[in-house]
Amino acid sequence: MKKWGLFFILVSIFSFPSNSYAISSNGKVTYTPENLQQDPWKGGIVTLEDNYTVNNSDISYNPILSQTIDFKIVWVTPEGISGQQMAQSLTNHSTIEIGNQIVPIDKRLLSYSGNTITYTFNKSGFDFWALLKWLASLLFNPELTIKTRLVLDVNALSKNNEADKSVSKVVTNNKLPPNRLKRLQFSSQFYNRKQQNILNHSTELTTWNSYISPWNVQQANGEVNGKQDDTQTDGTTEVVGVNRVLNGENYLTRTIQVPITETINPNQYMRVINLYTKTPVTPLLQADSQVISEDIYEENAIPYFSRTTRYTFKGTDGQINLSPVQMLVHQKTFLNLTLQTFPEQLQVNQPFEVTGKVESEGTNDTYYYKIDTGNRVIAENKGKNKEVKMEIEGLSEGKHQITVGVNNEYGLIKEEQFTVNVINEEVKLTSITKEINFGQHPIPEPGDQLFNQNAFSIQVIDTYLSEKNWVLSAKIEKVMQTETQSYLPADLYIEGKNKEIIKLSNDFAPIFINDRRNNGLTKPIDFKPNQGLFLKMNSANVKTKEAYRGSIQFVLNLGP
Repeated sequence: MKKWGLFFILVSIFSFPSNSYAISSNGKVTYTPENLQQDPWKGGIVTLEDNYTVNNSDISYNPILSQTIDFKIVWVTPEGISGQQMAQSLTNHSTIEIGNQIVPIDKRLLSYSGNTITYTFNKSGFDFWALLKWLASLLFNPELTIKTRLVLDVNALSKNNEADKSVSKVVTNNKLPPNRLKRLQFSSQFYNRKQQNILNHSTELTTWNSYISPWNVQQANGEVNGKQDDTQTDGTTEVVGVNRVLNGENYLTRTIQVPITETINPNQYMRVINLYTKTPVTPLLQADSQVISEDIYEENAIPYFSRTTRYTFKGTDGQINLSPVQMLVHQKTFLNLTLQTFPEQLQVNQPFEVTGKVESEGTNDTYYYKIDTGNRVIAENKGKNKEVKMEIEGLSEGKHQITVGVNNEYGLIKEEQFTVNVINEEVKLTSITKEINFGQHPIPEPGDQLFNQNAFSIQVIDTYLSEKNWVLSAKIEKVMQTETQSYLPADLYIEGKNKEIIKLSNDFAPIFINDRRNNGLTKPIDFKPNQGLFLKMNSANVKTKEAYRGSIQFVLNLGP
């Protein structure tokens, strides 16, 4: 009997009034991007927190041992976000709190339709005895608060945005969903155990509706850096009435190539586009630049310099911060040197000139030369408009390798080489046949000609690089005579260059006159046997069985 009495008392204590009326509700929504410093709208989570304060009779009835708790919550999603998207974006960190219990929201208790998502309470997910303890506490406080915390993954929430017509939805992908009015409104509806909507409230989250898309009318209309707008899936253009865009797959990958000498003005590329109206918005932007790569390489023996600069555009559309966007600027230049005139031969210590042409966009070229393996010698270039004209000091005798080079402010170096033969200029007799034999003869008759019996030659070296006149002359140094000083009654003749016969005497007579440029060893002046040199007898008064000897002197004169 005591047990039944106690049970009766408990039933009496936990019987609740049948009248239900709501008290209050409120909520807040916050957005935490993936990295606020890098991008205020990329990735991260949206946290939707709602608090519902109700009377216990709004959600519960019946004695405690068969206690029923019944309610549901309906969220109305913002424009452009479906209930299905919102449900699928819920993370495992989403919770509901009843009394002193916080449990994850069971996705099996969620349903969605159109722009709504519904949570229907099921106490099976809670600790039963803890729930009883909480219900017992309501005897002293008939009001209770139910708290929900929905954590939404922005990457999932952003998929398939209807307003975004860009290829692969690149404008909105992995970003907080935009809104025409720059606000995402979340509405919450609380339904009691009788399926009556007793509480309502809404919260707003600021969002974006415009984005930065670099553009320049001149570059976009050019063939080098521009192309037809191919960014939209529905055949429209990114901006109404503008059918050209900068190179790149989309607005995030814009790339241009300009001369190395061109200074980029980023203000000329700043453009903000309203996603919904597809019209430009007056921006308040700034641009940071950073050189991300510089490279020197060679193609076909020509050195190249390339530079890539990243411009990061960031700022507002006049009201809210926008996602930063980058644009790459490629610049390239080369340096080439072509020699046009240079010597192949020089005389010792003779300065010489080298001419050529430089192809370069640089404005600070430095010219130099090297002799063989020596150090660089900076040279003054007297040429204009990329023409090369430099003087190089005289060289010592021998063959030398000359390197002519140019470098510029981009670190490019181009060299060309040639070989020059440096000669010590001179004209000299180097060899001459020492003995000329006229042979043995019978007693001659007057007028007889006695020719040389052996060949003889005279060798002249002429190393002048220009035409030099020189004369080879001969005279009788010692007349033909015996040891007893009996003179030979004969005159001596020699054949000159042009086959003329020249009579030798005590005075020098020219026998060979040079009138050409030789640049080295001349062709020997050769006399064959019985040709070129002869004695002409004047009488028969000669000594028999005796040898006649004499000498001829040859001299080489430089000049006329």
